[in-house]
Amino acid sequence: MAKKGSGTYRSAVTGRYVTAKYGQSHPKTTVKETKK
Repeated sequence: MAKKGSGTYRSAVTGRYVTAKYGQSHPKTTVKETKK
């Protein structure tokens, strides 16, 4: 599962979860998900 934190990142291309580092490095191809 994702690490505890503000949110998780998913790839907009494959729909798979990616690391926060990857998500921050590729903002155009990832979607940040936040749980309420």
